[in-house]
Amino acid sequence: MVAAAEAAQQAAQQLVAAWRSEPPELWMQRLTIESTGNRTQAMCPLLFEQLKFVRALRDHNRVVAVKPRQPGFTTAATLFLFAKAYRANHPRRVLQAAHDDRALRKVRRMVETAHEGLPDAIRFPLKTSNLDVTEFGHNRAQFLRILGGDGGQGRGDTYNDFHATEMAFWRAKVSSRHNSDTNADSDLYASVLAGIHDPTGHVITESTGDGPQGHFHVLFSDAMAGRGPNHGVFLPWNAVPRYVAPVPVDFEPTPDEELLIKLHGLTPAQLVWRRDRLTLMGGDLVRFRREYPLTPLEPFLFSGTGWFDQERLSVMATLARVANSTQDGHHTVWEEPQPGRSYFIGLDTAGGVRGDEAVAHVIGDDRKDVAMWASNETEPYATADVAIELARRYNHALVLCGQNHCGRIVNERLMAAGVRVFFTPEGKLWYANRARKLELLTYARHVVAEWIAAPLDHATIVQLQSMVEDKYERILARDDGHDDRAMAWCFAQWAARLFTRPSEVDVLATRHREMEESMARFARDFNLNLRG
Repeated sequence: MVAAAEAAQQAAQQLVAAWRSEPPELWMQRLTIESTGNRTQAMCPLLFEQLKFVRALRDHNRVVAVKPRQPGFTTAATLFLFAKAYRANHPRRVLQAAHDDRALRKVRRMVETAHEGLPDAIRFPLKTSNLDVTEFGHNRAQFLRILGGDGGQGRGDTYNDFHATEMAFWRAKVSSRHNSDTNADSDLYASVLAGIHDPTGHVITESTGDGPQGHFHVLFSDAMAGRGPNHGVFLPWNAVPRYVAPVPVDFEPTPDEELLIKLHGLTPAQLVWRRDRLTLMGGDLVRFRREYPLTPLEPFLFSGTGWFDQERLSVMATLARVANSTQDGHHTVWEEPQPGRSYFIGLDTAGGVRGDEAVAHVIGDDRKDVAMWASNETEPYATADVAIELARRYNHALVLCGQNHCGRIVNERLMAAGVRVFFTPEGKLWYANRARKLELLTYARHVVAEWIAAPLDHATIVQLQSMVEDKYERILARDDGHDDRAMAWCFAQWAARLFTRPSEVDVLATRHREMEESMARFARDFNLNLRG
């Protein structure tokens, strides 16, 4: 008892000594949290799975994180912001938004538990304490709490920091309350950010996945693709050391589990834990993969059946993460043009009014992605000029541009410049009527299902994943989403199908071998990074 009391006193003295000197990512680890059974304990040491997230908060002011269930990201974000606000010499204002009242009560308890656990020397009285606000008496700093996207809350005010927790679930909650489809999640996010002018301010967004919908999906997809100001953090469930279970003597992996071992290096203890968790979830594999993802695509899986094989796309998304590329504005390059090679460009056009993107996907005669250009603000004439430059750069590539809408203008400009343009066997420019589009997308589905080609652009994979066949037998993006990148990629594959040098059997065998080698390298490097 005496030793325990002395240890507690020493910890309190260290907390006071570090009151002003330590950065928030260190001082937060001395704070108190509520653990299982309403017991309190020090945050330190951080859980292994929290380290990557906290390091991101240390190094970046804008962070978007996808997490498996219960990794402690909400706790880490709250205490990090507590360490900033409580020690500030001005009335710092932190806004926290959650998807329901229970989550709001939870983050309030985190703030006030951290305050209650402070030593007397630095535990100053609270001025206000309720579900909506916790205000510190010594510096008037505040933690304000609102429901995500609800009825105009949080708008028109100023904040220093913003913490959006479980953002993937905001949209569904708001829609059910107001009986309408709404963009309240993106509206709130934009309006809060408009009121943050502090260069030291943090915008922290973290959530489990809830399908490819809502603003969280947009933010994370952009962050992982390197677009915009946010730094993306992804934590697969097999990086959480606690997610293991005792292995029975007679344990034998199923064929599906053998694939998981090969792709992700899962251990028998992790596979047994996975089986137990799946049983608790009623065998709902899609729900398990959303809440306990292994790849950045899995949190955004649809519950229904898509046009393309989602298992294949999930693996392809993992490969896309480790593909080397260079980016310059709207251009992405994976491979420079090689002498003697044939190249093909799929071009999907748009009006350049910041809605749909105009996209050019360039692939080689081995079906690999080599370059891509995408812009939602380039008008058709300028889009044609980009395609002309790409075609000339990539050995006079063959270009397939649909003749629909803006495609007519673009095709005329391409032909006037001497670019090789794709014609149908009937000698006509390709036009997307229902039958021809079905033929093209059926072939593209075959390309994905048989591993003939794998997109290297994450947003393209997400769009392919979103494509479904509706009740009128039309194939389109679910919920009126974008399919521009997906269609451009499919155009390129269609243009290449008759001209590819290797046979599809050779390509299939090569692709299987390359994917297995890439996944092995990815698993090794990822595990090394975690240990480092």
